[in-house]
Amino acid sequence: MPKAPSPTYSPARNLPAPANINPPRSTARSLVGPERRANLGHVMQTTTLAATPGGVDGNKTYLPQPTDGANGVTRTSRNPVDLPREVEITAKKLYNYINRGSNQLSVLLIDVRDREHFDEGHISSESIICIEPVVLRPDMSADQLEETFVLSPENEQALFSQRNQFDLVVYYDQSSNTSRYRGGPTANPQEKVLRALNQAIYEFSYSKPLQRPPVLLVGGLDAWVDLFGRQSLQTSNSAGTDGRRITHRRRTLEYEPLNQEEEKAWLARVQGDIQPPIPNENTALDEVEPDRRQDAHAPRDEDKWKRTYDDLLRHPDPSRTQESMTSIAPIVPHTASVVDLHMQTSSASEFEPLVPVAPSRPPPAVPRRSYGGVSERGPYQPTHQSLPPPIAPPRASQSDTISSYPRNSLGKTGLENLGNTCYMNSVIQCLSGTLPIRRYFQDGSYKRDIQLENEWGTKGLMPEIYASLIRHLWDSYDFISPKTFRDFCGRLRPDFKTSEQQDAAEFLTFLMDYLHEDLNTNSNRSPLKALNEAEERRRESLPIQIASRVEWDRRTHNNLSQISSRFSVQYASRLQCLTCNTTSTSYGTEYCIPLEIPAKGRIDIYECLKNYTKEERFEKENNWRCPSCKKIRESTRKITITRAPEILVINLKRFHNKGSQTTKIKTWVDFPLDGLDITPFVVPPIPSSDTRQWPARLSEPLLETTPPFRYGLYGVVNHYGSGVKSGHYIALRRVNPSTWAEFNDRHVTDIDPRTVVRAIHSSNTTMAFIHDTDLPWHPGEQTLHRLLQVPEHANPTSPFLTPRAGQILTISPLLALGTLDQNNNPWTTVWGGESGFSRPTGQSVITVRTLVDRAFDPVVEALSGKGEGIAKVAKEGEGMMVGGLGIFLERRIRVKLFGRTIAGTVKRTEVGKGEMELFVRIEQSLGNCPKYLNSKKIYPALPDPKLVSDSLPLPQKALDLVAKADLFFISSSNHLSDMDTNHRGGPPGFVRSITNSLEDGTVFVYPEYSGNQLYQTLGNLQTTPRAGIVFPDFDTGDVLYVTGTTEILMGKNADKLLPRSNLAVKVTVTAARFVEKGLAFRGELGERSPYNPPIRYLPTEKKGVNGLEEKIHTTAVLVRREDLTPTISRYRFRVTGAVEAGLEWKAGQHVALSFANELDRGYSHMRDDDPRSLNDDYLRTFTVSSSPIGAPISGNGGPAEDEFEITIRKVGTVTNFLSRQRAELALEVPLKGFGGEFVVEQNEGEHVAFIAGGVGITPLLAQLPTLDLSHFHLLWTIRADDLNLVNDLFVKYPKLSTSTSLFVTGVGASSKDTQNDLKQLSEGCSRIQNRRMLQEDVSDDALEVKEIHAWYICASTSLRKNLLAWLKGKEVFYEDFGY
Repeated sequence: MPKAPSPTYSPARNLPAPANINPPRSTARSLVGPERRANLGHVMQTTTLAATPGGVDGNKTYLPQPTDGANGVTRTSRNPVDLPREVEITAKKLYNYINRGSNQLSVLLIDVRDREHFDEGHISSESIICIEPVVLRPDMSADQLEETFVLSPENEQALFSQRNQFDLVVYYDQSSNTSRYRGGPTANPQEKVLRALNQAIYEFSYSKPLQRPPVLLVGGLDAWVDLFGRQSLQTSNSAGTDGRRITHRRRTLEYEPLNQEEEKAWLARVQGDIQPPIPNENTALDEVEPDRRQDAHAPRDEDKWKRTYDDLLRHPDPSRTQESMTSIAPIVPHTASVVDLHMQTSSASEFEPLVPVAPSRPPPAVPRRSYGGVSERGPYQPTHQSLPPPIAPPRASQSDTISSYPRNSLGKTGLENLGNTCYMNSVIQCLSGTLPIRRYFQDGSYKRDIQLENEWGTKGLMPEIYASLIRHLWDSYDFISPKTFRDFCGRLRPDFKTSEQQDAAEFLTFLMDYLHEDLNTNSNRSPLKALNEAEERRRESLPIQIASRVEWDRRTHNNLSQISSRFSVQYASRLQCLTCNTTSTSYGTEYCIPLEIPAKGRIDIYECLKNYTKEERFEKENNWRCPSCKKIRESTRKITITRAPEILVINLKRFHNKGSQTTKIKTWVDFPLDGLDITPFVVPPIPSSDTRQWPARLSEPLLETTPPFRYGLYGVVNHYGSGVKSGHYIALRRVNPSTWAEFNDRHVTDIDPRTVVRAIHSSNTTMAFIHDTDLPWHPGEQTLHRLLQVPEHANPTSPFLTPRAGQILTISPLLALGTLDQNNNPWTTVWGGESGFSRPTGQSVITVRTLVDRAFDPVVEALSGKGEGIAKVAKEGEGMMVGGLGIFLERRIRVKLFGRTIAGTVKRTEVGKGEMELFVRIEQSLGNCPKYLNSKKIYPALPDPKLVSDSLPLPQKALDLVAKADLFFISSSNHLSDMDTNHRGGPPGFVRSITNSLEDGTVFVYPEYSGNQLYQTLGNLQTTPRAGIVFPDFDTGDVLYVTGTTEILMGKNADKLLPRSNLAVKVTVTAARFVEKGLAFRGELGERSPYNPPIRYLPTEKKGVNGLEEKIHTTAVLVRREDLTPTISRYRFRVTGAVEAGLEWKAGQHVALSFANELDRGYSHMRDDDPRSLNDDYLRTFTVSSSPIGAPISGNGGPAEDEFEITIRKVGTVTNFLSRQRAELALEVPLKGFGGEFVVEQNEGEHVAFIAGGVGITPLLAQLPTLDLSHFHLLWTIRADDLNLVNDLFVKYPKLSTSTSLFVTGVGASSKDTQNDLKQLSEGCSRIQNRRMLQEDVSDDALEVKEIHAWYICASTSLRKNLLAWLKGKEVFYEDFGY
């Protein structure tokens, strides 16, 4: 991957833009599908077909002609060219640039297609190169890309080498028409290729920076051919081609095409060219707009124009304003043209990054975070008139999850029943609640995708009519009449114009088909040729993951829209002959999964899915003709889901035909409201070990094919009655995270939360609309994952308050809370004292009631402001972001929360104190890792806050608090989209103070230990490098609040500032408050986390391990290796530089050795078989098992004075590495020093006992020469396979065998050699038991002594836990080696 000059380096083009630049769209444009070839035959020599777009003109060319040099290219110096800063260019504009001539403007063209396609035809130019997609990979640098040109023609190598000398670099593929992938990562394979190229030649081209950003040719080669014809292309002979073309059948849509007059009439009806008649006093009450009438018989003047839905279409009210707390696009008069309405040109320069305007205070209820890393505020405003349409969408941004529903009554508009149109109304209401699709139509984005020339569509009429309907559904009306929409549906299919009841699922498919065709951005592509028999056999031999991807690409070649991309389920139906096992697989797509249900009883949705995907055996009459056997054979069929869409629709097949009769199946079907996991029913991804043999575009995982696949229910359609042609349909839909509503035609009513499950899980449910609930990673998190090479995985955060999260919050005695102040600075506090002060009080709503420091707590001040009396926390229409961390330190459990304030008050009790009551709607929750939490028992205390300091530098007491802290809480934000409050823990002193003065500022650093690889806090710091931190003093109640800027340090930069760290965060404090007794709780320290690493000191502190200065180069050289058992070996090292370093060690200490030079290939190094090594510094501490310098050594052949030994088991990355080393290779590793102290103290005449578990004997080995073995007792539990370690020890110390009790496990499965070892040991050992150690073995009586003065333990965690219980009341010392 490219390596920037420093981890915090950011080129000027990535600096924040001026505050008046609009934020980018939240949905990246994308493109799926194979590239279309030009049908140019097999021309193998270079031929210039045209000199101008119009035809041939001798040897002249309209493209720039560089002068031949040594390598074919030299550039002449000219004055700088004045070009607009743009990232996209049209074919016509590119031609104009090229036509200016190379003396005025030099253009380098990059053709991003396979070499064979390039040879078939490319834009004619001598300054053109081909970069095949297969060589491009994420985070590639320009230098790395240049290395791939080794097999390219020499002139292309020279052109790419001199890329920085061109005035403009233009790249293109076959047909991509958007560069939105520049704004962030994309799941689309072709966009990933273009993004990788753009990053390589521009963002990661440090040695040869381009003069301006590279520009995408909009529409690719197809756009060039459309404008200038195929005769303008140039062919070459660098590779052969295969001109075969294939086709793909589309859905059948049959209706009598609209004639020109009819089309005009519908457009006039939609756009308001026909003025409606003014209704008279006899107008039906139902047709009058309910919420604007005073009396049905005396309408106000302004109401006369708003009677029906058609009237609303013709005469919208431009003065209406939005009242939602979210940003809903306003109703725009329909007489405006498409361009006027939706293609306003932004004044912002497009090449600059788009950032939101920073408000003076966090905006109320801002939408969820988006892919662009900024918030969406206000109606849709395109940034440039020439921007191409959005094609293949990414997964919904967090603004599209169920947590983003408006908090008021918008979206609860009913639909008039126009005569048994309840089937239509119920489907529309569920689609209206499908947020990414609703927003797509509501904000006008659909207009740029309309395909007027698609013969399968309606000339754009269906999207226009549907969009108008959606906009009015999301205005403040009680109900509207969808007459125009119904009439147009009836025009396309007469069944839907009658007053007869219809099937809701059938109507959904009908609507989706027409919307898809009108918005099918690939509809104008030439069809692909059907596979022949040989090609089908080839496809059949492919893994299903690859074959399904090929088929999806073939389908999207001519069928790609927002509808199909978000809703389409792909499945594979495989037939298998039971005679010869030949298989035949067909692939298809549907907008919904049809599930059979049994005629009686009750069934779970998982059982339905299991039945859908299970293998079925064909009966005789349905047997299949096997293509291999050439006969009718018994066979099986199995359906497998190969693509799980973003929005999943399930159709429960309740209607069963018996002859001419249709009956309804009334079986109850149970399914979860949240957390439906269909992963077991979807084909798993292709193993990573197999991906290399397939092209990257086929094996690279997509979001729709990468598990897990978890969904949350947001809408259902219920049918009441006995048959499909009778009865009544209603819709039930989630209108916000905690509320469901019933849509019964014009009547909309909220559902009692206590009856939601029963209302939804009934015998009447026919369709379920389910949204992918996996929240996407935001750009900062994606960047961290990419830099640290974290394997792709789903975000485990839930977009609501889960029941488990609510339980943890209720029992947690502490809640850390973070928010932003009026200047968008993050602050963190910690409240509580006893369980129950914070708890769920509604669906995804929590209430916090606690005593707080009203005077000096910065979070209290940010939420409520300063003042006396009762202060409101959230004013009308506002909702401030808050991050939370409920934590139960005594049990080391915690839960992270994010939400927005609903309401609250702070009531003054005494001077400086107050009672906080806060209501927060939770939008995210996540249980998380407790790895570095030190146990503490929390109890309440009365705060008595006194401000010590609110300026910098920090007072000494505050520095002392930081120096002893083993825990702090940190809050960060992703711009103004969301917040994260988390903890960081470790040994006391893990936070190191760098400076604290007026001159140098207040700066400290802390290490980021290996964690759960989510990097949510660091992801926020990547996009918004600011953090608020609170250091609580659990002993005194003092508290230090700080806010400041942050810098993420990686690899060598982290190690340079904080040695032995691969990842660290440096904090520069910009404001602080130190308050005495400001906390309403105290804490009593329990057990420290066994996972806490040693303290990592600053280089300026001159401390390594045991005082070894880092500047002295001391190494350990492997001189001997001895294998004692199959998994235990003894290694002898010789120390170099020991004298210069003044290096000494004592018995009972450990040695720290660094294997980073051998195992670490830089911070980005990643091992799939050992993910824990991701943040591994490869620094290991091993107990020294040989006597130190100057101590007596028993036996012969011991280490010399400058040598030491370690005896270790092969259990991990480093020990496995050591087990492969031979002494002859003289492995040399840095020695960081000696430390620790686990010394067996034995006074004269005292009996002491040492209990060892397996290799836990090692701390004792170096101390045996100094112990009185006649008063020493060893209790040793060991596996039978490790008995040679015992023999080795008894040979060196024969007296030890008589005072040893040995407990041997695994004897029954041991070898003959082990049995012989055991027999030999039994002759000299005082006691051997072929079992585990028991409680009765650990006592004075069992050892036949009057009293054991002290017990020493070095054993596994589970054994140590038992021993501590058995030895309760005794003097016990122990060391843990189980982590």
